[in-house]
Amino acid sequence: MERTPSHEASRGFAAVPAIVLNTAADPSQSKAWLCDVLGVSPGDVSCHLDPPRAYFAWPEGKAELRVDGEGAGASTARLRLSGDGDLAPRALDALASQVAQNLDPG
Repeated sequence: MERTPSHEASRGFAAVPAIVLNTAADPSQSKAWLCDVLGVSPGDVSCHLDPPRAYFAWPEGKAELRVDGEGAGASTARLRLSGDGDLAPRALDALASQVAQNLDPG
């Protein structure tokens, strides 16, 4: 049985961990940051939130997001997911856009 490789990426956020995790786990926002990047339907993705982590699964793979506080309202997110090597950084960039929208909906 062939194993799908897993890839990791990390990035900083100008938001506390709870905001980043809750944005990531919100089904209404997962389409923009995860499903569109992966090319899967939102209905195919399940999520389990266990702070400071969120776990995601879909028919072709899985992901783990860990968000740690960095002080002064900032955090660092680390995403490990199965699939192509550029998916993890692309997904984190998309998540950063969603978090920024939540902080400044204007």
